[in-house]
Amino acid sequence: IIPHQALQFGFGLFNAKQETLNFTVDGTKKTLTVHREHSGKTDFNQRFNTPVVTPLIEKEEYHITLLVDKCSAELFINHGEQVMTSLFFPSEVMNNLKFYSSEKMEVKNISVNALREK
Repeated sequence: IIPHQALQFGFGLFNAKQETLNFTVDGTKKTLTVHREHSGKTDFNQRFNTPVVTPLIEKEEYHITLLVDKCSAELFINHGEQVMTSLFFPSEVMNNLKFYSSEKMEVKNISVNALREK
């Protein structure tokens, strides 16, 4: 992802029931936030609905790898320079991906690969 002038941008997973797991970069605060409050079952612990925030090293371009299983997402930024893991409990598979931005942003070289069960 090349943010260009975008101070806030991100991407998210979602399913047909509109359950979402969003990853948002705030260039002003230099943070990465995972929002899972609408990701499915969340009522088992009040803290689970609190966004998870981590500092983010500002870059002109971010290489992102996202590995998603049935109830976990592992995010690798710039080949492991920063790593974040998040659990979520959707009622059905999250099989859609969206990108969003406050301003112009460029997304290049997207590939999606299925993990195979043995």
